[in-house]
Amino acid sequence: MAKPTAQKGMTLIEILLALIVMGLGVLGILALFPPAMESAKESVEETNAAIVGESVAQGLTTAVRLAAWDPAATNTICALTHDLQIGSIRMKYRFVLPKIQTSSDPVWMHFPGSTSPSDPDSGMQLPSPYDPEGDARLFMLAGDGWVKQTTDNVKQVNDPTDSYNQFAFSFDVRKVFTQEYLLKPTPQPNPDKQGANYTYQDVDPMMKLYEFRIYVFRTAQQLNSISTGGGGGGGGGGTSVMPGPGPGGGTAIRNLVGVLSKRIAAQ
Repeated sequence: MAKPTAQKGMTLIEILLALIVMGLGVLGILALFPPAMESAKESVEETNAAIVGESVAQGLTTAVRLAAWDPAATNTICALTHDLQIGSIRMKYRFVLPKIQTSSDPVWMHFPGSTSPSDPDSGMQLPSPYDPEGDARLFMLAGDGWVKQTTDNVKQVNDPTDSYNQFAFSFDVRKVFTQEYLLKPTPQPNPDKQGANYTYQDVDPMMKLYEFRIYVFRTAQQLNSISTGGGGGGGGGGTSVMPGPGPGGGTAIRNLVGVLSKRIAAQ
């Protein structure tokens, strides 16, 4: 009769080594999840920022092309109609287009000019250097009551993380010096004024092109910055984001998600 062969199994050390190798593999896979989730979050924010930026750009295009001349103030006034809120202003925001009146390069004007802008808003000259994330002058979204009700329903029923009303925007504008050759290096004769040369006041109305720079932000709240009830910058009542560092004070957090540039020609 044949002698039975001895059966050999895995030793404890072999099992331990197998578990270590498997554990390292699982940990390597798990380590990929946080960067992937962060990348997905950034992708969603950038997509939303692009949508908001294009929407604001379209609103500004319409506003510039329908701008009205104010003979009393000798200014061109635009009316931006968009889902926005700042201070007591909602939905319709009027601002003054900048002029070219000096020999220096056209300056950038920032809008809104303050956390409680006037109507119309003349804006504020953009400082150099400029930190967008440190500036509290923002238009919050969800200023329209119907939009806010819709986003609140989405939060309560479908997606509690929906953040539409946590997005905000602001913009800079400057006039493009398209007729510079009439003034530099030396002023050219003005045929409409006998014996006189062109001045900046003469040339400014002839230039109709404006350059806009739109900033889109994702805002967040710190615990000591939350207020409830109507008003505020949170978009139509409820919890609101308080102004942060910069003009207006406060401690709200703002992350710059995207910047969109666009040139718009007036009629």
